Amino acid sequence: MRKRKHSPEFREQAVKQTLTGDESIKDIAAGLGISYWTLQDWRREYLESQKSEPETRKKSSAEEELKCLRAENASLRMGNTILKKYAAMLSRDD
Repeated sequence: MRKRKHSPEFREQAVKQTLTGDESIKDIAAGLGISYWTLQDWRREYLESQKSEPETRKKSSAEEELKCLRAENASLRMGNTILKKYAAMLSRDD
């Protein structure tokens, strides 16, 4: 028996049908002309990919925040240095 190739769009739509909860996975698979086990595998892969995606977003968000904080820290240090030099100049004038 030869395996049929289904487009990623077809797979995603099939999986989303299973997530709505209106019909059972067996009914959806039969209606689409695919096996229950195939649809079950697609669903598992989809849910795993969705689970790992927020972690990636959190990581990139944390990295972006760290980058902003480092830039702000450098700016504040430079401002502090300028203020120290200005205070030293004022104290010499007295």
